[in-house]
Amino acid sequence: MKNKHLVLLFILTVIIGLALRNAPWRDTDYFQKKLLKADSTDIVRLQFSGLTLIRTETGFVAEQNNRSTRVPSSEMTPILAALNDLTSIRIVQTQQPDTCWLNNKQGIAVVVFYGSHKTEGIILGKEILEQGRPATYLSLSNNKGVYLVENALRGIFSKSLDDFRKSALVKYHTFDAYSFTIETAKADTLSATYSKESSRWQLDNSHRSISNDSVMVWLKKMEKLPQLPFADLFDETHEGKQLYARIRLDMNCQPDPLWVYIYRLHTPSLPEELPDLKPNDPRLAPYALYFSPYPTNYHALSDTTFLRQICQPF
Repeated sequence: MKNKHLVLLFILTVIIGLALRNAPWRDTDYFQKKLLKADSTDIVRLQFSGLTLIRTETGFVAEQNNRSTRVPSSEMTPILAALNDLTSIRIVQTQQPDTCWLNNKQGIAVVVFYGSHKTEGIILGKEILEQGRPATYLSLSNNKGVYLVENALRGIFSKSLDDFRKSALVKYHTFDAYSFTIETAKADTLSATYSKESSRWQLDNSHRSISNDSVMVWLKKMEKLPQLPFADLFDETHEGKQLYARIRLDMNCQPDPLWVYIYRLHTPSLPEELPDLKPNDPRLAPYALYFSPYPTNYHALSDTTFLRQICQPF
């Protein structure tokens, strides 16, 4: 009986081996595999599309062309999720990766830096539909293979600094303001505090007052300032000589005052080598301003009438 069992076991082993060898899935290139082994919480820096994202104690900060801004968590979440869930559908058997846009011209290069000083290079290629679902061709610097991964990824990693700056700019409600100060180089300083008793704004060191409606109109105009285009050609090293006015707003919703600095641009304020610009390019506007929470994000202001309404409203 013992020998018979051994013979049966041998025959069964041979049958299973032949079945596995000739199974239809043996030569398939379909599989599900997480390509990045490290978790997104280990990422300390990302680089893509000329943009650098750096993790800080308070969140990520985006940098590009000597400008920076914080990245709202709502903007950072899909980026980290895309890397954390980078799952391969199948290996792509190709000798021509250019057809998948995996080259320097069409591909999007993403470099991931981890806290352990490890780096991972990724090239995102062409997006297609795989069985009716979006997918993206991808290659890894530490792996010579070409993969098709889940989801459309190019849009997530085709961002510039402006995509984050607009969503990170300060927002406030006019009814939160209770005090303001306007300082200009060629006029007296104007300061006022809201009086609940009279529903008017009392000027400091004066018996004069300003109606609440007038101040609300001015504050509504102040809210339009963050919507101005960015003045990325302004050279901040000249800001000490170019200050035109500054405005302080004290608000109930935040402990620190909000400062708005306005600069008058002269020729020395611009870089020596200018890119090709049209005469009406907003970056050549005569005035630049910024909000104190974001001192490297300058805005361009060319409307002198609007400027007077901001700096000399009453």
